[in-house]
Amino acid sequence: MGDEGPNEDEEDEDFNRFMPTEFLKRLPGVDSTKLTEITRKAKLQGLQTMVDICKAEIETLGAVFGQKNAREIKQFLDKKVDFSDLRS
Repeated sequence: MGDEGPNEDEEDEDFNRFMPTEFLKRLPGVDSTKLTEITRKAKLQGLQTMVDICKAEIETLGAVFGQKNAREIKQFLDKKVDFSDLRS
């Protein structure tokens, strides 16, 4: 058989391993150089999952990302989505 590329299990593993990090790197105030520090601060604030970050109060986000970035993150996460705009 020829090279069939990655199988579905490998794709799922890559998604689960890399996507949370890629999501974090797109938040205001986060880049590759700050990721380790932010991860440490998040754990100290009890933020263990992406859901924890999404549900966190602005004060907790501020302790991790800084106050200005926390406001921007919270504003983005609280934005209502108009699913009718997403229809093709």
